[in-house]
Amino acid sequence: DTVNQLEEVLTIWYKQIEHVLIESKQLRREAKDSGPLMELENWKYMSAKLNFIIEQIKGQNCKAVINVLKVAHSKMLKSWQELDGKITDAANESKDNVRYLSTLEKVCQPLYTTDVVLMTQGIPYLIKAVQMIHRVSKYYNTSERITSLLIKVS
Repeated sequence: DTVNQLEEVLTIWYKQIEHVLIESKQLRREAKDSGPLMELENWKYMSAKLNFIIEQIKGQNCKAVINVLKVAHSKMLKSWQELDGKITDAANESKDNVRYLSTLEKVCQPLYTTDVVLMTQGIPYLIKAVQMIHRVSKYYNTSERITSLLIKVS
């Protein structure tokens, strides 16, 4: 039966997307010497991954499967719609994190030099940037996330 086959396809997609969502929520274990720019790179990677998934969900193939299952009144659609909302939220979070963490790029450059004077002069700008991220970012204002960032800065 076609509906059962499409529900199986949707189940596979669901599990794959759910796995990516779990990955996006986990705190990464990184090398002790990884700096704040590594945090930015991780969020850029996650943002690209999540946006690719959203493009696939909006694509013809996925829409065709969803439309057939709508007509068939599939019970899977409710959980699919919830997952669709979660992936959109995660994509917005990663986009927001990239936007705010990008402000660290310029102020972190002195940390990657061997000039101690330049490093010392850059610290106040770095602290202000981290404070701004904590204050303004919708998703980066948890103590867990800001602590992780501060560890990378130090």
